Amino acid sequence: MLNKKEIIYTTISVLLAAVMWACQSEDEPVSQSVIGAGETHRTATELDKWIQDSITTPYNIAVQYRWDKNVAPNVGRAYPPEPDNVKAVLRTIKTLWIDLYTHAAIGGKDFLKDKKPLKIYLFGGGNIDRNGVPLLNNAAASNVEMYLFNVNEFDAANPDKVYILMRSVHHQFAKRLAEVFPYRRDEFASISPQWYTGGSTASIRTQLSQLTSPVMLYQMARYANQYGLFTLHSLLSAEDEFAEIVSIHLMHPAKDITAAMTYARTPLEGATDPEAAAAEKAFAEARYSEMLKKKIFVEDYFAKTVGIPLSNIQLLSVKKVSAYGK
Repeated sequence: MLNKKEIIYTTISVLLAAVMWACQSEDEPVSQSVIGAGETHRTATELDKWIQDSITTPYNIAVQYRWDKNVAPNVGRAYPPEPDNVKAVLRTIKTLWIDLYTHAAIGGKDFLKDKKPLKIYLFGGGNIDRNGVPLLNNAAASNVEMYLFNVNEFDAANPDKVYILMRSVHHQFAKRLAEVFPYRRDEFASISPQWYTGGSTASIRTQLSQLTSPVMLYQMARYANQYGLFTLHSLLSAEDEFAEIVSIHLMHPAKDITAAMTYARTPLEGATDPEAAAAEKAFAEARYSEMLKKKIFVEDYFAKTVGIPLSNIQLLSVKKVSAYGK
């Protein structure tokens, strides 16, 4: 049994530890940015030093690529990434995401200071759910964490691989921005609630079987367009659709967005009589109207709440993506 002095000493030690932990500022660099749980004894590699100098120190974003089962998502393909590909992935997201938002014409060098995710996790395999559908983020994680998958398959010279990676990055960061700059969620969700699946990917799985290339799952889809949404992942929830509208805008020029909306407004062929044709036309107009409302909502959010016109970010982002492959 502890005596009185031991009890007092123990109590003071616990309180001091708690105060020191609470006082740790978010803006202080994270010293264990690339070290997994239980691996603090590892000697820093060249890759570790590059991450520290390029990502962690300047932007205070910790990076973990070494295996830690405690943070790995519960999917069959979550396994450690090849270190040789880790740097290629991180260089890509730095150029096409960090350098985008911190560009002088966009947010400026301090834009990410209080808005960035605190930690990035990298995995070699894909984020595949029980329906066999690749997801854009780890739904079980908080929005201060960014999960990047398929690192082992990544090739910075392959436009499709870069596209898939950045669609995920922009989707996840849009959700982070929505925490820092809250939007009127109920208003956005009320525009077309009838199309959301509540997180189920069953309908996406059906469409997935009809795709001829993996990248098509992440591109704008006519199946989604005809219901007034841009992508298949938009079907999951209002929050996912909000993030998808942002992500799609940053990976496509305005003409592609217009083309998707034009398709949404076009009645499907096959009506056998004037009444059916009229109903199909009315349906298409309604879906187009919903699509336009959601697009305008997100644009207003960026202009008025974030303080940066989405079209400005879009123009620079599309330019960067185009130049990156070259």
